[in-house]
Amino acid sequence: MRASLLTLLALIGAMSPVLPAAFGASSGITAGDDLEAATEVFRASARDRDLDKRKAGLDGILAVGGKKAWAVVQEEIMRMHTDVADLRELVDRLTLRKESDERVLANLRMRAKKDDSLEDAVKNAVKWLESTAVDLSRQERKLRRAQPWLKVLNERGTQMVLAMGTSDRRSIHKDLGKLIDKSEIWNERLAGIDLLGRVGTAGAGLDLHGVMVDLMKERGRLLSKLPRAEGDALELESRMQDEAAKNGGRVGSGTSEQYNRAKVEGAVMHALMLRMAEAADACVLASSRALAREDEEARARSIKGLVRSLSKLKDGARLRTLEILTGTDTDLARNSALAVLLNEKEPAAIALLIRGMVELGGTAPMPPVFIDGLLTRWIQHEAWIVRTAAAAAISDLRCAPGVPVLIARLAEAGGRERTDLAAALRRMTGQKFLPNTAIWQRWWKDAESTFEPTGADAGDPLVEEGDGGGVTFFGIRTESQNVAFILDLSGSMNFSVVVRDNPGDDPTRPPDMPKSGERSRLKVAVSDLSRALGGLRDEATFAIIMYASDVRLWDGGLQTMNPSRREQIAPFLDGLTAVGGTNIFGALRKAFEVAKVSLGDKWSNPPIDTIFLLTDGKPSVGLVITPEPILRYVREWNRTAGIVIHTIGLSGAQDAYLLRRLAEENGGTYVAR
Repeated sequence: MRASLLTLLALIGAMSPVLPAAFGASSGITAGDDLEAATEVFRASARDRDLDKRKAGLDGILAVGGKKAWAVVQEEIMRMHTDVADLRELVDRLTLRKESDERVLANLRMRAKKDDSLEDAVKNAVKWLESTAVDLSRQERKLRRAQPWLKVLNERGTQMVLAMGTSDRRSIHKDLGKLIDKSEIWNERLAGIDLLGRVGTAGAGLDLHGVMVDLMKERGRLLSKLPRAEGDALELESRMQDEAAKNGGRVGSGTSEQYNRAKVEGAVMHALMLRMAEAADACVLASSRALAREDEEARARSIKGLVRSLSKLKDGARLRTLEILTGTDTDLARNSALAVLLNEKEPAAIALLIRGMVELGGTAPMPPVFIDGLLTRWIQHEAWIVRTAAAAAISDLRCAPGVPVLIARLAEAGGRERTDLAAALRRMTGQKFLPNTAIWQRWWKDAESTFEPTGADAGDPLVEEGDGGGVTFFGIRTESQNVAFILDLSGSMNFSVVVRDNPGDDPTRPPDMPKSGERSRLKVAVSDLSRALGGLRDEATFAIIMYASDVRLWDGGLQTMNPSRREQIAPFLDGLTAVGGTNIFGALRKAFEVAKVSLGDKWSNPPIDTIFLLTDGKPSVGLVITPEPILRYVREWNRTAGIVIHTIGLSGAQDAYLLRRLAEENGGTYVAR
């Protein structure tokens, strides 16, 4: 009987696309045999590459039904949840590495036309590109198999649970809550949060909100302990830098070992805080999904509870609660978010709600009171973070009456806001004018009677060459006069900008040192930084943050540009030397310290509104040296600041994944050279 049952289960998916809900009852097979056999088939088929065979095995165990069958499906969902996340990141990384390899090859081919000595380097670059392309293709195939399977698991698994009785569903809800609260494996917690948002009973949205609030409270407690935990490690970073400077780039093994021991506590604490933030963000998405599933009466109670909690929340939980409201795709949630927005006083919350209202969208037209608020109230708000959000919303909504409003605001604005306003106008009009009010006014006078908003892909307004005021650094232009420049001074900055035999700066191979007529990466960076600083007017606020194994500030921190400072810049830049590791995390953290940004729910009105980060390599030193945690760190600290981060990567060794994501997630532009 068992063999025939296995055969039958394997064929279920092919027999019918409809789930045979009464399979166990109609077959005459005992529930225990039924589940055991279905589980065996399901686990075997789940490892098959053929999606139809996977579906067949899934249909078999879904036909059995019940909590025990769900537990088997849940296990596979959680495994695939992690696998898909890892594969997506890997494909993104390899895609950017392939682009970098293509750029290196193109540059070498161009230079090889005048330099025969580069022929071997071109051949090697072709091999590197081919190897990356093969690896990327392999991982893309895996992702193409994994994503549809996870989607099927989520859809059919959710249907399975929703079809259960109230008692079983409550039990599953409770079990997932325990998993989220108790599991020592963070990926299990993340998967459990996602599942609870999909299958939880009424109240799951509020439960997930409660988990998020608790996570933020615990993160706040850890944050207060962090300075003590990382103090010794920060001192040793400075000692390593001094040793490297004295010993031609070498650091003693004793110092390195001492540093690695000292940074453990701080690194663990940072990792835990970032995991908490990641889980809190997962709670926001899952809570919104759970609220959208509730019936109207339950949803009304839940949303009322969320709004009522706003006055008591802190530690970042208040803004995330607003994200839940604007992420719940229902008219009730949108109306509630709008009601909060109309009475909100905190600039960071207003900006978030404006962005959230636009993203929530929906089929219904935007409420007139929201459009009127954009055009008359928030575009004139005292806080630039609100004005910038309003300008972006007018553009994203393709609100034609907003064009003259944005142009009028451009005439009044200064600094980075002018860049943001010009960007909003460009996206909506397709006109690639500089932030020059007179030009925009003349164009609008001619275009007003026939104007129709363009599509969303009007071009990137941030990268441009040509005349115009403001700061331009490696082709990225901004009107900002409140800028922090983060400059890489690691040892590899001594290498040539011309890639030959070692595009990845492999330490086991001879580096590509500058040949006759070539410049080092440091010389190129310093030359462009000198020009960029020349774009700052007197009274502009700026900072120069230099990093290698440690992080240092020019003259202690924020500076005000004046004639005396201008005279000091050239000799200072000429005296810079490169030695040590690459502490990108420490450099970014120092930038947020200089900008006086703090975690929480309130806008800090930072004295810096734009950051340029330049590097030629990957993070190698610091309390955090992997891309995703660095990205999460910046995401957290910039949540209430609104600072634009532009990134510049020099060489084939740059971490294109980290640099591009940093720029994309923080409103900036990534340039690779």
